[in-house]
Amino acid sequence: MRRPSDNLIRLLTDLDVCGEEDVAACETAVRNLCHELPDFDSVWVDALVQNGVLTAWQAEILESETPERIRAGEYLILSSCGDWTFRAVSVQNRRHVLLRRIAGDVSAVGVRIRQWQRLLDRLDASAGSAVPSLNLPRQLVISNSTDNTAWIASAFVPGWAADELLVRGGRIPWFAVAEIGEQLLAAVEWLHQHQLTHGDIRCSNLRLRADGHAVLVSPFVKGIEQPNLTFTNQLRLQDVETIAPERIASGSEATPASDLYAVGCVLWQLLAGRAPFLSADPVRRALQGQQRDVADVRTLVPDCPDAMAQLLAGLTRRHPDLRPSTGDALRLWREQCTRKSGTSTAVRTRSLLKQLPEYRTPSAETVPRPRRRASRVPTVLASAAMVVAFAAVGVYRGVLPMPLSVAVKSLDVPTEAIAPASNITAAQEVTGPLILPEPDAAGVIVLESGRTYVGSAQKFPGVVHIETSEAGPALVQVSGDQPWRFRQLRLS
Repeated sequence: MRRPSDNLIRLLTDLDVCGEEDVAACETAVRNLCHELPDFDSVWVDALVQNGVLTAWQAEILESETPERIRAGEYLILSSCGDWTFRAVSVQNRRHVLLRRIAGDVSAVGVRIRQWQRLLDRLDASAGSAVPSLNLPRQLVISNSTDNTAWIASAFVPGWAADELLVRGGRIPWFAVAEIGEQLLAAVEWLHQHQLTHGDIRCSNLRLRADGHAVLVSPFVKGIEQPNLTFTNQLRLQDVETIAPERIASGSEATPASDLYAVGCVLWQLLAGRAPFLSADPVRRALQGQQRDVADVRTLVPDCPDAMAQLLAGLTRRHPDLRPSTGDALRLWREQCTRKSGTSTAVRTRSLLKQLPEYRTPSAETVPRPRRRASRVPTVLASAAMVVAFAAVGVYRGVLPMPLSVAVKSLDVPTEAIAPASNITAAQEVTGPLILPEPDAAGVIVLESGRTYVGSAQKFPGVVHIETSEAGPALVQVSGDQPWRFRQLRLS
């Protein structure tokens, strides 16, 4: 009986990754992987991945020098979702969360931990009234590792990020954008009513669930970790795609007006399938937003309703005083856009998502378990049928070498078929008939025109072709008592 090292079993159990019974269930997979070779711990880790007990990311961490990084407080980290974000599951109630690591040096992390704690205390009093389209942070987690890494835990939202859908399928129809826009504005209104701002509204922070509902994620992260915009060599395009012009000029913190500008840019991008301003340089793109207003979306999307285009133009005005308030924007959007689509919330979006090849109702409650191994019998039968069919075609068309003695068909050439001796030239009478040559490597017998040959027994593994060197015929003499007999499949 095969068994991993005690060190691996102790590591898996101490970190609550799995139990000894899960490891024992992988013995068959280990046997198939290593055969007669030693079953190292790495083989057992690979078998656990095959059986669905571990993820590939967890296997990599367990084989590193710091395997304790797989745990963050009560949470077992499953996979990486980005540079600082990870998907995890609680070992207590199997609830899936999204963990975001608090970045920075030791002193900066300490300051940010206190900021997050004050914010979480503030949210606890009003979290019960939060709208479903807003994913708020719920918990501050201190890791068990020696570096005391801090994390912010929020509910995991299964589905697709809006920017991923744009890359895969192009722009989103206006009637689906009408539903998404109402939910997005409702989330922003809740924040502004509680004197809060999101600070980083962009397509990558807007997720669409399988039921068609839109959820705004990662609020407050940019406001705490990078409240002011700075133009450095680490500035990325996604950092400035939806930033308001007044923040570019002064580098100020996010405001309700700048959040509304970002909402307008996101909805514009969903309709058009691209960013409002095009440039590969982040600084140049940011300056374009200062220099001119966002273009009318109807120039790229002619079927966009006029009311929706006018509302987007109002949300993306360069001067913040010209933008509507959040409450007015939500009210006008409901009256002029959502109701015009003629459906209730998320119906059109859900129908759109159903067209995705991998559409299903994602479950975030359980870790994926191993799939049942499919039977190999159909594969073996299909392979055997293909081999038989190929062999049959090859035999019929002469592809496969075949001895001439396989077939029972015979061809007897009577003596009457031999031409009279008067047709033979004098030179031939002097030299006499020639012996029939053997076929060459390609199965071809070449006879000289005007010459006479004596038939002889032939055997060749394939199809035999008899040809003459010129246009004239060649003669083959066959005696009456010894007929010229061929035993082959094909003769030409």
